[in-house]
Amino acid sequence: MDRDMRQSVILTILSIFATGFATAQIDSLERKQFDTTVAQCKDSTSVVRKNTVFAEVGGNGVIYSINYDRLFDVSEKFKLSGRIGVHFTNKFPLRYYRTISFPVEFSGLYSFYKKKHFIEFGSGLTYLNSFDNVTRHTEDIIILALRLGYRFQRPEGGFFMKIGFVPLYDWLVINPDPNVPHHTWLFFGGLGIGYTF
Repeated sequence: MDRDMRQSVILTILSIFATGFATAQIDSLERKQFDTTVAQCKDSTSVVRKNTVFAEVGGNGVIYSINYDRLFDVSEKFKLSGRIGVHFTNKFPLRYYRTISFPVEFSGLYSFYKKKHFIEFGSGLTYLNSFDNVTRHTEDIIILALRLGYRFQRPEGGFFMKIGFVPLYDWLVINPDPNVPHHTWLFFGGLGIGYTF
């Protein structure tokens, strides 16, 4: 094999290696870009859990309530939530009363730390029906409830907690009990614990 032919073979082999190396580099870059794009898509489309079931002591249900809450996105920092609940007692802890109530509330939530710590402010109405077992008197009340508090709720779901200052006002009373004062404020609070899914 003469010198020119050897140079030609060596150049051919080198060009094949160079082409393969360049192609591998391009493939590697494309793979990295693809992986980054997929990761960004996963981040941007990560599922935010918006449904919560929780029990609240005090609050809108007066004594306690079992509730369903739904979250609505407005922006990265601000959310809205709607909640509906039910409460029932028969004598305990009100010895002579049977009560049933249905609290409804709408709240604004402002995220102040890590998308899971919120300041909560809202208002709602509660329908309360009470029956006095001694006097056999039935009373229906529409209660206005206000709320200012703190809510812990992770975007990915799991443990949920809220605590707040909840003043209540018996706004509308049907068939009022003459022995009970009405149209008064009750400065109250509430503690709720539940699960977001």
